[in-house]
Amino acid sequence: KSPLGWHVVRVVQVKSIKAKSLADVRTEIVNIVTRDKIERAMADLTVTIEDEFANGSTLSEMVAAQKLKLESSPLLLADGRDVENQSFQASPELLKVLQAAYASTADDDPQLIEIIPGQQYAVFDIADIAPSAPPPLAKISELVNRDYILNTASFKAKAYADSLAKRISGGMAISGALAQGKVSLPQQQRISATRAELAKGGEKVPPPLALMFSMAQKTAKTLKAPQDQGWFVVALDTIVPGDASGRKEIVEATAQQFKQVLATEYTEQFIAAMKKDLGVKRNASAISTLKNQLAGTASAN
Repeated sequence: KSPLGWHVVRVVQVKSIKAKSLADVRTEIVNIVTRDKIERAMADLTVTIEDEFANGSTLSEMVAAQKLKLESSPLLLADGRDVENQSFQASPELLKVLQAAYASTADDDPQLIEIIPGQQYAVFDIADIAPSAPPPLAKISELVNRDYILNTASFKAKAYADSLAKRISGGMAISGALAQGKVSLPQQQRISATRAELAKGGEKVPPPLALMFSMAQKTAKTLKAPQDQGWFVVALDTIVPGDASGRKEIVEATAQQFKQVLATEYTEQFIAAMKKDLGVKRNASAISTLKNQLAGTASAN
């Protein structure tokens, strides 16, 4: 019996599989038993820890009783950054602790959270919460100076990139436009590819290459590089129209996509034609009232 009704099942063949010897499965059995014992031990330990907290033990007392190692982190943002130490990198385990910590308050009891289900846990307590405020300039002066230099350089780089793009779009050869500038630039890269070649393997297409497929021939555009590393000047020299007539799989896939779109379009047109032929009119107020009744949000009279 199933939700659909009754089924008649007939056994056509029974195939016996020879049992493995103990020697063949010893490693597998040892791994299963070991994993089971670890999971049981971890479950017992978590219950013990939670009981200690319920009985009023502090984090330090619990750590001493269970002979665990207690570590303290600096004041950290939710994403694991240390404002006073830019080189600090939070571990994946600490990032999970931070997620739970930022959902807690300083008055909450110590908490036990799961890092890896059944394998790894962490117990934490919040020692201090620093109110959101701009840090003292003296502590972040190096960071401010770096960002100021990057921002100023980015403005200048953008202006220079725009001037290059303007000259190239005006008809000047790329080599000539580059020769007019006094800035040392990376070597020019020439790329020739089709959409299919770029999309092969399912990898993400680099933004400068993707930009080329939305540009007009003999034009140039600028594009900001990631992490304020500068600006790209993308110049499109030639557009070669694609010819998929020899690619049967592409033609068939495209035709299949159009079938789905056309089916939806025909359905909508058919419904619209019926409404027009029958003179259907929509009562917006009645429809809204019915929706509210079905959703259970209608006010009682």
